[in-house]
Amino acid sequence: MQNLRKFKVATKLFLDRFRPYPYIMGLMPRPGYIARTLGSVIHESAVVKGKLNLSEPAWFQMNSGAFIENLTISGMHFCYIGENCSIHDRHIDQNTFVLNNQIIQGVDNCVKELTVSVDLEGAYSLAEGSTGNHQLIQKESADRARQIHSIFKESGIKSTWFVVGDLFEDRYMGPVCDEIMADPDIEIGWHTQNHINYFSVSEHEVDRDLECAARVRLRHSLELKSMAFPYNAVGFVDKVVSAGFSRIRGYVGQFYIPATVDFGNFVFMGTSMFVGPDTVENCLNKIPQKPANFNIFLHPVDWIGHDISPLRHFMRNVQKPEKVMEKYHC
Repeated sequence: MQNLRKFKVATKLFLDRFRPYPYIMGLMPRPGYIARTLGSVIHESAVVKGKLNLSEPAWFQMNSGAFIENLTISGMHFCYIGENCSIHDRHIDQNTFVLNNQIIQGVDNCVKELTVSVDLEGAYSLAEGSTGNHQLIQKESADRARQIHSIFKESGIKSTWFVVGDLFEDRYMGPVCDEIMADPDIEIGWHTQNHINYFSVSEHEVDRDLECAARVRLRHSLELKSMAFPYNAVGFVDKVVSAGFSRIRGYVGQFYIPATVDFGNFVFMGTSMFVGPDTVENCLNKIPQKPANFNIFLHPVDWIGHDISPLRHFMRNVQKPEKVMEKYHC
């Protein structure tokens, strides 16, 4: 392969360009979304000859057309590879993880699937940037969660609710958790114990979080097979999968993967569309332009102080995904 450009590993601040939510149609994220972890990028069409050892950072990515002759990734770190890359003696032509130095190529599940998920996090996602009353936010978020649950029931929508573990015992949010756990149309997923960022925490903190998930499984008799990373910041994938999670939702490095990709022992759900008060109209207009396989999510806390009726209208329009996406074919 011709060396098209000098090898370069670029280190960048992860949220340099409004990440990890660049797809929210240009809206600025809340202060709490500012990640503090650095990542490395092998630029498009770069060629690396010889051996490259990676122990840091938590994520690493190769862009299209890149080539690495010999790559070693240590510990719990992972590499994500874009399309049309080469590593060792293998050509990579699809979404790929490298976990514990094993190359795991994914397959688009190629179905007309629209998934709907709710991140039930109360005031936890606002903690870094909010000076408001924590309990008041919890109470108002609980009210909004009940309204959203009601909208889903009206529309006949099945959904996954990713719950912050602390909320199961919360004065206001605990009863809401009980209500959604009793609904057979809702799957309960994990959103970490207290909304930690898997990019910026230690391996020990991740271990403690996954132990909390195991206790929640037992205490509430939950399958708890799905996990949404707070801030959609994917990290420690092998630990998460080993802890019993077979469906994960997030955003890897600088890659935007809108579809659901099957990696064998786990499924990666890309964060295709965020539905908030300021984005709901644009989201409704964008749905026909999306691929046949994509995922939408929302936060009850974001709807505090906003009219909920646009969300009801939106959900009525997506209650039958086969009609929304009948023009698409895999």
